[in-house]
Parts: sequence; structure tokens; C-alpha cells
Amino acid sequence: MEMMSPERQLVSPFFLGGDTILVSYPTDTMTYEQRMMSMRGNNPTFSHATVFHELIPGHLAATVHERPLPAFTGRLVSSRLLAGGQCLYWEMLYLGPWGTMLRPQQRSARSSGACNRCARVIFSLSFHLGAMTPQQAIDFLVSESGPRARQRYRRGAPLSVNGDYDPLYQCSYMLGALQFRALRHELVDSGKMTSRQYHERPSWKRT
Repeated sequence: MEMMSPERQLVSPFFLGGDTILVSYPTDTMTYEQRMMSMRGNNPTFSHATVFHELIPGHLAATVHERPLPAFTGRLVSSRLLAGGQCLYWEMLYLGPWGTMLRPQQRSARSSGACNRCARVIFSLSFHLGAMTPQQAIDFLVSESGPRARQRYRRGAPLSVNGDYDPLYQCSYMLGALQFRALRHELVDSGKMTSRQYHERPSWKRT
């Protein structure tokens, strides 16, 4: 587990997962306004929503679960459709059928996360299809993505505009998650598998 520097938090404003858990949280070198902005996105309630994507059962658990893999399969699993899609799928379970016992604060956090994801998909595709100018796309992202919009702008907008993110970067997460959800409906809701059997299979074997 590592703590992000205040400078890095301007680019990566939220917790990140995988082999190393990167923590985004206020530091004693930040100004009061910077600390408040950090807490708007990384308070305990919002972090609870993030953990499903970044840690367990998301990237951290998947990193262990998918090893060892043949070279081709490893590249497939690391693709955004599978790796990112699987993590967003867990968010969807948290947002949907497994979210009935959430407190009001957690419901607010999950709604903020969903708005952010949708805004990023619309922003990226609109820019790359020529439906928005770079400035229009950035303005849209800042106005529609909820708490810590300025940090999201610094991270997502320039990377998409200058080509560091490919055109399908944002929507591949969503498409992968929808596929996992549809497959769960086909296999689990039909009674062919239990939920546990489905989720304990590596993602590349499910697809």
C-alpha cells in the first residue's frame, strides 16, 4: 500500500488497486481547500463504493485469481473489456441486486460513481466522433461528473484529447461489464450455475 503525493492526486484523485493499493487522501502539505476537495471524493462512504472496483473483488483479487495464465490468455484478461469490465461488473452488483441494504450515504456514493462513469463514456465518444470540440467535451466532463470534477478533468480529459487514451477506452469498461452481467443472467438466473460457481470461475473461462 502506498500513499499518493499531493501532485499525483491531481491526476489520480481516487484510490487505485492491483498489486499495489494506491491511497488518495489529504496530506498535511495540502491547503484547506485541497484537503476538503480530497475528502469529497475519498471520504469513507465514497471509498466503500470504490473498493469493489479497485480491491476486492476487483483488480486486487483478479490479479491473484487470474494467475498463472498462458501468454495469449494473459493478454486477453488484461484487456479493458475483461479486466476493466469485470471490475465495473462488481460495481453494478453493488449498485443493483446486492445494494438493497445500503445506507442513504452509500446510495449517494453509488449514484455519484454511476454519473461519473456515464459522463466519461459520453465525453470520450463525443470527442472522438467529432460531436464535441475538446473544450466542449472538457466542459461537459467538469459539469456532469460530480464531486472532484476538476481532478477528473485533469486526469481524463487531457489523456483522451491528446491521444493517450484510445477512443474506446472509457466505453470498453461499460461494454465488458454489460457482457458479464448478461452472462450472469444466462447462467445464474437460469439455474445452470449457482452465483458462487459463476463468480469463482476465472473471467476468461466465463467468456
